[in-house]
Amino acid sequence: MRPAGWRTGQPRGHDAPRGFVVVLGWLGAQDKHLKKYSDLLEEAGFATGRSIAPKSVLFGTRASQRTYALQVLSATLADSAPALPIAFYLFSNGGAFVYRAMLSWLVSDPAFADVRARHRATCFDSAPCYLHPDLGARALSENVRSPAGKALIRCLFSLFAIVSSGFGSIDLAGEYWRELRDDPLQAPTLYLYSEDDPLCDPQKLALASRAGRVGIGRYG
Repeated sequence: MRPAGWRTGQPRGHDAPRGFVVVLGWLGAQDKHLKKYSDLLEEAGFATGRSIAPKSVLFGTRASQRTYALQVLSATLADSAPALPIAFYLFSNGGAFVYRAMLSWLVSDPAFADVRARHRATCFDSAPCYLHPDLGARALSENVRSPAGKALIRCLFSLFAIVSSGFGSIDLAGEYWRELRDDPLQAPTLYLYSEDDPLCDPQKLALASRAGRVGIGRYG
């Protein structure tokens, strides 16, 4: 069972792979974009698997995200050589949403005990975006071309956040952040972000780094 659009690559040259890196793309990415990063990893000696979650998954229910995460983990288990170290490289919230859904499978499903045992590192690139009402609305509308569509998404997200807060519902943004911050896999984690990225909140990343096992890299 593999997600639609799943692609794999092998390290350049004749040496055995140093590890298997799962690369998960951002909302609106195309495979030609993601392949550039896989190519760099393969040149560095890693085997790779990559995919981009569709909008129907990222804007769908938690159940749809769990189903997609299950497919990614199944593909990882099938396509990575036994005993090969595994790392996850996650772009923006498009990758982070899927990783969040993967955590419950990795923790509770014996079928993926081997993947968890081989997991060595996680890298968030331009993620996770802490979904403050204004930033969350901007993040979700980032790849919508229509000005009217952007405005509608921002309006609906902001309205939902206000209504949820007013009626004491679950803090979705806070829950999302806490689940990633308290990652039960306990692997070394690197957060990369650009100073030009208006969606990543450096103060939140700094707080996350105090939990240990975490590094922060800034570029741009």
